[in-house]
Amino acid sequence: MSVEFGRLAAVHAKAKAWSLNHALPLWATTGFDTEAGIFEEQLDFSHAVVTTIPRRAMVQARQIAVYASAALDGWYPQGATLAIRACDSLLAQFWAADGKPGFVFSLNRNGSVADARRDLYAHAFVLFALAWRSRLGRTDAVEAAVVRIIAYLRSDFAADDGEGFISTLPRPDAIRRQNPHMHLIEAALELQEATGNPEAAKLADEVRALATSRLIQRESGALLEYFTDSWALDEKVGAPARTEPGHQMEWAWILRRHEEIVGGADRGQVGPLIDFALSHGIDATTGRVIDETDGEGRITKSSSRSWPHTETVKALARECAAGRRLEALPVLERVYARLFNSYCSDELQGGWIDQRDEADQPVSRIMPASTLYHVHLAIREVERLLAVAARR
Repeated sequence: MSVEFGRLAAVHAKAKAWSLNHALPLWATTGFDTEAGIFEEQLDFSHAVVTTIPRRAMVQARQIAVYASAALDGWYPQGATLAIRACDSLLAQFWAADGKPGFVFSLNRNGSVADARRDLYAHAFVLFALAWRSRLGRTDAVEAAVVRIIAYLRSDFAADDGEGFISTLPRPDAIRRQNPHMHLIEAALELQEATGNPEAAKLADEVRALATSRLIQRESGALLEYFTDSWALDEKVGAPARTEPGHQMEWAWILRRHEEIVGGADRGQVGPLIDFALSHGIDATTGRVIDETDGEGRITKSSSRSWPHTETVKALARECAAGRRLEALPVLERVYARLFNSYCSDELQGGWIDQRDEADQPVSRIMPASTLYHVHLAIREVERLLAVAARR
């Protein structure tokens, strides 16, 4: 193993110990309401539960996926029971909680509806959770839920122009957003891989086609965040066009997975997505990933959240595992090291600082449960890379 892989392995040992010894136990105990069978939304830095905010369906789904994955990998075997119970609660408590089809956005702690909006982002993550739940054992209830959700997305969320889906119902604006589509293809791929569901495969292909035709700019590789209802850009939706280095990398990882799952060749999109992010949003020396640039790569938001680092790790690790971009190994190691030095540091004992400002000072005052999904998948991706490297 090369020196670069050795350094990466040293960071990974720290990351995996953080997860197994602190993060997974913390969010499975303090971070789980055993009476309600539901994951908590936030903890503060002393690990006390924040009880003043509703619980989102999206957070339940992310945590289900994390603990199912951790159980299947042998990292946290008791996570299987936790994931199954939380999945049962998600389907029973959030679906049609107001008597109408679809998952409500959030519930109060007493189980009443806090926000009745239907959110594409949240529904995508429920599908993602059901894919991981299926890996623990397929059931008629889970299979039926998948069929019901995909049918609901096509009947209620499908855009009138036939291109993609509406982000929120009832619709609050005429903005088209890339982000929920990204998580929809991620969920569809997970279902396709886990269960062979043909409707999931079709959905993944459709969203990739939308990314090709609308979201990714062919000449620059920039992934734009917002569009008008006619897929144009204007001042109301963030002109000059907005891009996020973290989403550039997240799409790169997802599209590469799509190519691997369907057995297709490199379609020439992953490289430009990564190149744009590396050129405009990532400090190769420090490993710092900024939050936002415009469509030309000029920095528009120099704060730095934790999750763009995890997505950079995932994308570069996947490329290196396939023998691509081995020259980026030093950048991968620095971004990974920054993630666990600046965000998931030892003193937080399984928690994290979610964001730092332009001067790299902490902004966050709480620890959102939603972050664990990002960090967990990044650790898994580096584990996979190091296993591949060890066999070479």
